[in-house]
Amino acid sequence: MEEGGAWRVRDPLYAGLPGHRKALSAVWAAARRVTQPNGHGGQPPCPTIDPEDPVAEPAFDVLSPVDAQLWDWDTPETPMVMGNVCLFDGRPFFDESGNFRLADVRRSIESRLHLVPRYRRRIVDVPLGRPILVDDPSFDIANHVQLLTLPEPGTEEQLKAAFAQVHEGLLDHSRPLWKIVFIQGLADGRVGMIQKIHHSPFDGATTVRIMETLFDSEPKPKPAPPPPWHPQPAPQALQVVAENIRGSLQAAWRLGTGPHGPSLSPRRLGRSVRTLAALRGFLPAPPTSLNGPIGPRRRFDWIHTTLPDVKCMRQQVTGSTLNDVMLTAVAEGLRELFLARGEDVAHIRPRVFVPVDVRDEAGAEAGNVFSALVLPLPIDEPDVVARLRVIANEMATLKSGHQTQAMRLAMNLSELIPPVLLAAGARQTHNRGMFMNLTVTNVPGPRRELYLLGAKMLELNPMLPLGTGLTLNVAVESYVDRLSVGLCCDPEKVPDLDVFKRGVATALDELLARAIRSPYRGKETS
Repeated sequence: MEEGGAWRVRDPLYAGLPGHRKALSAVWAAARRVTQPNGHGGQPPCPTIDPEDPVAEPAFDVLSPVDAQLWDWDTPETPMVMGNVCLFDGRPFFDESGNFRLADVRRSIESRLHLVPRYRRRIVDVPLGRPILVDDPSFDIANHVQLLTLPEPGTEEQLKAAFAQVHEGLLDHSRPLWKIVFIQGLADGRVGMIQKIHHSPFDGATTVRIMETLFDSEPKPKPAPPPPWHPQPAPQALQVVAENIRGSLQAAWRLGTGPHGPSLSPRRLGRSVRTLAALRGFLPAPPTSLNGPIGPRRRFDWIHTTLPDVKCMRQQVTGSTLNDVMLTAVAEGLRELFLARGEDVAHIRPRVFVPVDVRDEAGAEAGNVFSALVLPLPIDEPDVVARLRVIANEMATLKSGHQTQAMRLAMNLSELIPPVLLAAGARQTHNRGMFMNLTVTNVPGPRRELYLLGAKMLELNPMLPLGTGLTLNVAVESYVDRLSVGLCCDPEKVPDLDVFKRGVATALDELLARAIRSPYRGKETS
């Protein structure tokens, strides 16, 4: 606290503490509401994407501990931004004079923002509490939807360089944390679209739902006028304090009574201890050239396959999954990369962090809702089918164990820890050693074709941000029946990304070729 009771924060929203009775009563009301679970991890109800009730949204939104940690990690060297580059049929985007219809694009996207409330909210830091999301009264769609023209000849390599240029650096923290940049000038007449979205208010699964909300599912949809938007006033300081107290008390209540908490019941308490013991799987990863300090520059690339081809590949190992196939291909890429760098592949098993979406079927939660597995990749196995069999078996064992439950329980317990201590603990844990060498995500993308202004989306290529100490990450995402493997790296630390890419592509090609020759082709797998 500064002189006069003012709080020193990055945002001037909370310059002082109101002391009137109405604000103080909010604290008492918060405590009284503890026994009324809302199903959102101790937070106030998160904004949902619900076309039937688009304007029912709270005045502010408290970030979860995971969201707040991603916000704290956001630096110029490690901007916590994710996104994709999509390609559209370009013709509908241009008017009769050949000019890009930027105003129409902005108008179309803005007409759907009432369905995605967080796209008009900005993050505000709260002293001694978790940050909150509040409506931005100065919101202007022109700050978020922009146009970039490639110089001739407009190659795919230039598009990838533009992707890197857009994603390097921080988003403007004084505005809602997203940006869409359309790319014209591609030689084949297509139009690119680069999305840059902060990982704190959103995760991969919610960004898919957002795309399906902002875009159309048919070439000529029926236009519907959006409801008027009136930004809600920012909450008073004690209201925010009250909501943080309510969230912590409710988290404690849920941990003691809910299905994922360590109840005082001896049987459930023992089960919770065994579950937390599975966190031993998150031990420091083996030292490799993949980990080290990183800079602000980025390079992106991608590899394409199809869902039918991956289904064919899976048939060689009964019970294997799409994720197992992708991890097998990544292992080949790492094997080739390490061999080229002179590292010993016979005695190193890089540890890959594999996020797992744990939303319920309704999937209403915003922000980051996930657990994870940590898998040692068998890059010592040279045969690609044998490697797929090893990975499928080890993933099945991990899924039947307690790793995901342990991660989820640890995240629930983190709601009871003051944000300042949680951030310090996370930094200290990192300083003691990384528990992963890289991250590989797999997000099911849109299952139906999407359109914007009648232009059909043809391709979607994902990207995942690099965290501290990670020089390379992989993101996998589908679009209809196509599948893209997106690669992100620091080009100063991974100048040989082409070696890794070639290994991944080679593994996919070999798996498919051997599956086609296999006498078991055509059998269904689980």
